[in-house]
Amino acid sequence: MSSLSGMGALDGRVALVTGGGRGLGRAVAQALAERGAAVAVGARSTEEVDSVAGELREAGYSATSVPLDVSDPASVENAVRRVADELGTVDILVNNAGVVWPLGMLLKVDADEWEQSIDINLTGAVRCIRAVLPGMLERGFGRIVNMSSGAAAGPGMPAASAYSVGKAGLDMVTANLADELSGSGVCINGVRPGVVDTSMQDYMRSLPREQVGAAFYNKFHGLHERGELSGPGPAAQLIVLLASSDRTGQTLDVRDEETKQLIDGIA
Repeated sequence: MSSLSGMGALDGRVALVTGGGRGLGRAVAQALAERGAAVAVGARSTEEVDSVAGELREAGYSATSVPLDVSDPASVENAVRRVADELGTVDILVNNAGVVWPLGMLLKVDADEWEQSIDINLTGAVRCIRAVLPGMLERGFGRIVNMSSGAAAGPGMPAASAYSVGKAGLDMVTANLADELSGSGVCINGVRPGVVDTSMQDYMRSLPREQVGAAFYNKFHGLHERGELSGPGPAAQLIVLLASSDRTGQTLDVRDEETKQLIDGIA
């Protein structure tokens, strides 16, 4: 296991956060900026990423926004080039963009939407990695953090087969690529953020029991009603830690006791 020694500020580093316009992505962008990174906030929601980048600049940080659709190879390439032009080449990539749809039983959800979900959650992250990795290898430094989920483990999330498969695949990309990049100076890890109170959760609770099934409906309504949804802070701080360390090839869950101790050490 790589050590966590040498963790410090990210001064001089350039970070790209996909899906950075709201929720967890917004918190990650803020946390990286606070540690000194110049941050590019990317998503399809241009008004939202413009707002986040604007808030960071108003607070005195270096930031820009880029239109980014991870399902479109040309959009990914254009975004990475724009970040290089405005901030510098990408040193830190946080693959946060993702969707939870389609939700429902496998034989009832739309087949095209199922494939689109995999394309965004798994292939989209790989597109972003392929776009930034050559530069990282050339410089001998890079940090990639993939946003995973508890749905990647076991049977996955009920009524969310595409999401579960996509996140499980992303965990395998993390492990496989870490081995491939050993000794290169490029580290890759995953983060399972827990059940964070975001607009995705709002959407999930809006669906009827008949569509998502009793297990899904009761779980997420119950978490909300009991106030057990978490904020984005712990996951954002964990990503800062991983961007600042030489740990690689792991997917860490913010709910694990060892991981909580790591987060507490930098909060």
